[in-house]
Amino acid sequence: MRVLASSPATGYHRPVDGKPLVIRGDEVRIVNRSVLDWPTGVTLYKPEKCYNGCTVVNPFLSRTVYLIDMMGRVVHQWEIKMEEPLYSIFLEKQANESWLGLLARAPEGGWGRPQFGVVQLDWDSSVVWRYVPPEGTKPHHDAERLQNGNTLVLLNRLVERPRISAKVLQDEFFIELDRDGQIVWEWHTSDHFDEFGYSDEARRLMYEKGGDIFHNNTLTALPGSKLGEKDSRFAKGNILGSQRHTNIIYVIDKSTEEVVWKWGDGENQLVGQHHPTMLDNGNILIYDNGGRAGYPTKCRFYTRLLKVNPATCEIVWEYRHDPLNLKETQVL
Repeated sequence: MRVLASSPATGYHRPVDGKPLVIRGDEVRIVNRSVLDWPTGVTLYKPEKCYNGCTVVNPFLSRTVYLIDMMGRVVHQWEIKMEEPLYSIFLEKQANESWLGLLARAPEGGWGRPQFGVVQLDWDSSVVWRYVPPEGTKPHHDAERLQNGNTLVLLNRLVERPRISAKVLQDEFFIELDRDGQIVWEWHTSDHFDEFGYSDEARRLMYEKGGDIFHNNTLTALPGSKLGEKDSRFAKGNILGSQRHTNIIYVIDKSTEEVVWKWGDGENQLVGQHHPTMLDNGNILIYDNGGRAGYPTKCRFYTRLLKVNPATCEIVWEYRHDPLNLKETQVL
């Protein structure tokens, strides 16, 4: 059994033989804790320091979505009532207390390609709008209702692009649907591959890997900002995307369809990020997951939040919990 020795710290860390490793000061011991031992309900509430209001809880692979108050009480819930068993995996609030959501079929033997489509539910859980893509096309991760009533959806499908990879490729693409579900705009990653400026080594590794080499996880239209008024790359309505497997976030000019800005695959930048969001001041807030990602692979064993000034590509704010500082490893 391997036991890690560290500088003084307190907390739960990596499991050893299926049990949590607890470090208290210089003491290292194994304890067996069940999730049933964890406290439930609201354990701390300081109203003067909170962003008070209700919270939507969308449990993974659930057919019920909950609205809870600051005391953890369920004040409303939505039921997924469709012709077949479907589960909510993403929600975005709309006007009139309705929700835009991605629904999925239950996976069989792994995730594979189980997604179903996009629906809008009203307060009473009735479906008031839906889009079900053609067979073999998978909506995933993100969808957004635009101010003009149209809907952006992130999808992928398996294609052959021998110039990019000798293997089957999972091509990520965006569509804009009108209120009748007709496609009025479409953008495919594989058509703009060269615009991302991947290094020669990255292109070689992506060519060898094939499959899910991009893994987009964000599709959002940029809001109006002073930065966008000065720099057309960040104009209102342009598209902000995120490729988790390449460590890149990027902006597409909606009118020319060109990739006009990218950031993240440099030194001390992103690893496996999700959900970049442009703020009112033009900075981009990013949930920088860490883990393993990139071509070649980068590793970082902690998560952080970043704000990046896209005009200068500088990190202007960062929050992270310092990872455990391991000074040595012992094998017993």
